[in-house]
Amino acid sequence: MIYLVDRYAKDDVGGQLYPKDPQKRAVVNQRLYFDMGTLYQRFGDYYYPQIFEGAAANPENYKKIGEALEFLDTFLCGQQRIAGGSCLNSGRFECAGNTDNLRSSWLNPQHTIPTLVDNGFSLWESRAIMGYLVEKYGKDDKLYPKDPQKRALVNQRLYFDMGVFYQRFGDYWYPQIFAKQPANPDNFKKMEEAVGFLNTFLEGHQYAAGDELTIADLSLAASAATYEVAGFDFSKYPNVQAWLERCKKNAPGYDLNQAGADEFKAKFLSGM
Repeated sequence: MIYLVDRYAKDDVGGQLYPKDPQKRAVVNQRLYFDMGTLYQRFGDYYYPQIFEGAAANPENYKKIGEALEFLDTFLCGQQRIAGGSCLNSGRFECAGNTDNLRSSWLNPQHTIPTLVDNGFSLWESRAIMGYLVEKYGKDDKLYPKDPQKRALVNQRLYFDMGVFYQRFGDYWYPQIFAKQPANPDNFKKMEEAVGFLNTFLEGHQYAAGDELTIADLSLAASAATYEVAGFDFSKYPNVQAWLERCKKNAPGYDLNQAGADEFKAKFLSGM
């Protein structure tokens, strides 16, 4: 959708469907990631095991659908459209409880990290934040190219990271870590499949969306570092292994990312 608007839409239509203003566009991007990673994901988590595996309904997953719809309802507070502004940013949002709860709900009703506050503009979801920072403050567009085709590839890789690469890591590890469930070998195979997809994307390329480092690499490398500290063997995927080493050398701030991955290992994975 983003590619079609960037490439073919007339200015008046394109400006309505996908605004060029960095803040307005960032809100649209955050809502798109919310749809993929929360709203639609929770629908699938509840219904797909019942439809395709004959599993019993999981009431906890049903509650999560309701929570996702509550988030959506909040985004739409006082608005006709999903990204048309928000009473969160206008100061009209009301929240029962103490001022800390009020402030955190005003900044980000999902209460997720990271959350960016830029001169009163609040934004969450790391991939949307990265795109916003490049568009608003980048000296050039190397990390997030303006060319519609190049940008479309970066966007696809970002959605792949959120919906497949990182998602499948979580599907395998998080039930073990947080619910003390046994390892699911089928989910491990899906995790391997995701790494295989990335290996294919990297065939003949230095980086995830071509031969230049982009925000897609920053996002995917953060996920790959989590795979790595969890003991995943990348040696079967030579393109991924070589790419990750390039990211370690060339991605700005990778040492900070590695420190976070190591902390995740120490807190949640050690002894498993």
